[in-house]
Parts: sequence; C-alpha cells; structure tokens
Amino acid sequence: MKAIGAGVLFITLLASSSRIGNSSLPDETGGLAFEGTVLRVGPQMPMSGVFAFYRLAKYRVDRVCSGRYFEPEIVVDNLVLTGKELDELSEGDRVWVTVTKSKEIFSRMNIEGIREESDKVDIFYKGSNVSKTPPLWWPCSSAR
Repeated sequence: MKAIGAGVLFITLLASSSRIGNSSLPDETGGLAFEGTVLRVGPQMPMSGVFAFYRLAKYRVDRVCSGRYFEPEIVVDNLVLTGKELDELSEGDRVWVTVTKSKEIFSRMNIEGIREESDKVDIFYKGSNVSKTPPLWWPCSSAR
C-alpha cells in the first residue's frame, strides 16, 4: 500500500512540475508569477524515472505580477520530464513565468554562471510554467 501511495505522490509531483505550456496561477502564499527576460539557460539534463534532474534558468525579473519578490534576478529550477524543457528559450527572450517556492528540492543542480556550489539558497523557485507569450489567465492585464 505504501508503494502505491508513493507512486501516486511521484506522479502528482511530476504532473505539477516544470513544463512549457498552460498552468494555473500560483498559490498566493507559495507562488510567484513574473514577467522577465532570459539571461541564461543551463544545459539539457538527462531524463530519469529514478532521479530528479533540474534544468536551471536565470531570468531578469522585469515585473512581479503575483506573489512577492524583490531581487532583480531569479534562478528557477525546472524539473526534467521530457528532456526538452526550455529548449525553445534563448538569451534575451521575453517570458512569462510562474514558480512555486520551496525550502527543499529533490536534488540541487549547480551550473556555472547560473548558480554556483558556494551559493546559499534559502528558497528554491521551482518552475511551473514558462511561456514566450502571456497566457490568457495572466495576472498582469497590460501584458496581453
């Protein structure tokens, strides 16, 4: 029975994690929606049914639309599901991003120029949605 519960939890986590496409607004207490500019995208990471790999992206935060964030840049951990997450993004692209906040992450990734091993991380920002066009549900109405 524990194995079934763990399997359901794992599938739920995978289904709600990083993807490019549609998503719902972030939870007001644990989420963040922002308009930004791609500064750097980390290399592709391997897919695994056993280990959690994240592809990192660094953005300039141009406008916070939902949630609270006060820094000029943000590093987002995007869980690898297909191996092609973020492939369509290039440096300088304008993007609309939602993330969830977490004090923990399955496995921390460090990529030179995005997040260094020596960087202290109090909150991880896990990618929920990344889009190169503002979604219809976007909380900043002037983005449409």
